[in-house]
Amino acid sequence: MKKTNLQINKRTNKLIFFLVFLLIIAVGRLAWLQIVVGDDLTDKFHNMSMREYKLQSPRGGIYDRNGRELAISIETKSLFVDPKVVMENAENMSPQEAVSLIAPIVNMAPEELMKLIERGGQFAWVKRHLETNEIERINEVRKNTKIKGFAYYPEVKRYYPLNSVAAQVLGFVNQEDKGIIGVENMYNDILKGSVTMQKVTVDNYGRTIGESVHVPKFIRDGKAIYLTIDSQIQCIAEAAMDEAMTVNKTNKGTIIVIDPKTGEILAMVSRPTFDPNKLDKLENDRLIVNGITHGYEPGSTFKAVVAAMAIEEKVVSPNEVFHDSGYIKVSGHTMKNWDGKGHGNVTFTDIIKNSLNTGFAQVGLRLGGDRLISYAKKFGFGQETNIEMPGEERGFLFRSARDMVDSDIATMSIGQSILVTPIQVLMAVSSLANEGVLLQPRIIREIKNADGSVYESHKENIVVRQTVSAETANTMKGLLEKVISEGGGSKAQIPGYRVAGKTGTAQKVEKGVYKPGEYIASFVGFAPVENPRLAVIVVIDTPSGNSYYGGQVAAPVAKKILHESMRYLNILPNETAITELPRNERQTPQAMPSVKEKKGLVTVPDVRGKSMKEAMRALMTAGLTMIPEGTGIAVSQDITPFSSAQAGSAVRVRFEPR
Repeated sequence: MKKTNLQINKRTNKLIFFLVFLLIIAVGRLAWLQIVVGDDLTDKFHNMSMREYKLQSPRGGIYDRNGRELAISIETKSLFVDPKVVMENAENMSPQEAVSLIAPIVNMAPEELMKLIERGGQFAWVKRHLETNEIERINEVRKNTKIKGFAYYPEVKRYYPLNSVAAQVLGFVNQEDKGIIGVENMYNDILKGSVTMQKVTVDNYGRTIGESVHVPKFIRDGKAIYLTIDSQIQCIAEAAMDEAMTVNKTNKGTIIVIDPKTGEILAMVSRPTFDPNKLDKLENDRLIVNGITHGYEPGSTFKAVVAAMAIEEKVVSPNEVFHDSGYIKVSGHTMKNWDGKGHGNVTFTDIIKNSLNTGFAQVGLRLGGDRLISYAKKFGFGQETNIEMPGEERGFLFRSARDMVDSDIATMSIGQSILVTPIQVLMAVSSLANEGVLLQPRIIREIKNADGSVYESHKENIVVRQTVSAETANTMKGLLEKVISEGGGSKAQIPGYRVAGKTGTAQKVEKGVYKPGEYIASFVGFAPVENPRLAVIVVIDTPSGNSYYGGQVAAPVAKKILHESMRYLNILPNETAITELPRNERQTPQAMPSVKEKKGLVTVPDVRGKSMKEAMRALMTAGLTMIPEGTGIAVSQDITPFSSAQAGSAVRVRFEPR
């Protein structure tokens, strides 16, 4: 018995010793794994179980001069598919069935989605930047079926609250968050936020665990840009342009409105246009910013500049008398007046008022080629204005008088044989409204950091040069006013306001050849004459309505823009101007207070059934602001029509397609 117990004890001791030995080995191994190679193993695990993606933070916003949103970035989701998971889930749901559920929601052809899955791999984009209703429908499918392999990835979508308003000025961004045309392109690096790394947890097969990503907090470090554009004046100009396009049966035109005392662009309109929220069928001609890239012969609008040259050089005086026989021969070429008529003895003032080619040809020959070209350059022609937008053209001028014969001098004097851009013409004529000081046009007012501090201020006027003396500029203001009050620009006349300007009608040039029967009608001018606050150029390309003359086609458009904009800015009528008008035109326009000037309770207008521009105009006239939702025609508003609301309140308006 004692021997048996002794044997048992020996065996027990051996077992204990063996277990202790194993424990020591296990503890040693654990210590090795935890202390010696623990960090390496942790890194390997994370490398095997985590997948990293680059996540682009939201772009900075773009705002008008009053802080209204023109371009913002909103957080959204994009849908991707893991083909490997879809195929491995075939027992629960076939790939074909999964495709039939998802494809219609994202407006994708089933066979196209099936191709993505059949290619294999572990990641493929299905649709970037999903709409809210698409996310809701996909969530419903995922909740009620056994579908696997489809998941979201957080991204940022660029949204333009006013849709096509100022589209070419703003530009748009592509799927890679790169700015295309306009401010989005010019200031892409300023607007663009930083890139952060997004981690996704996956299993040992590389499948996303939970079919979702860890939702990050976007770092909003993109800088915000505040434009000189006034969205209300922009809407006024766009509405006037759309009306002009319909009346004149064309689809191409340009409008630019500036403050001639600062060079700030208040509105810039190009037609045809596009909606940067809808880029699926975008035609290239809609991306062109006509105001800075559209080179054309200016025709008679250039005569305003030639007249200023001649008066500055004292080769002519406003009251000097010329004889107009209706034509003039220069270097074997015969030039006629636009109406084909002779006007007999006329003063230079009459020549300007009636835009007589014969008189300007004579004055141009007095100036000579050297002075014509020198002054044209001084006024900014043949060179970029350096506006803060990409793609500006410089136009065309003769290099020197040696390249010109007398007929070239004569034709240049009436706005032919040169190519200009609308912004060049507007800035040149605006210098006459600004005592001869040529300014650089500006479209950026301020750039702010994400925390609201100022990164760059662009509020200082940039003086380019003196074009003519202040005395000559003031003389020209008076002469250009007579073009409106007594001459060919009468359709730009505004009751109660003094307007100065010049009309233009030029035959269209294409590849150096005049196109028969095709014209460009234009008007450039400013108001009020006594203290110019607004300057505008209107260019209508190939009008095919009842007329093609600038005085008939473009001048009425300028009148509409100047009149509504001055009322919006609360620029009151001039009593002297009212009494000078014919009796049947003597009326005092009611000033339209801006949103800031309205106080207390105001009546909310009914904007249902109106376009976005019309609704915005109605609300701002009433002293309210608008928060638009959707696109199309207004169908509802969150403040009851004809009720009272505090001035400055925001009315949320829902728009839906027609």
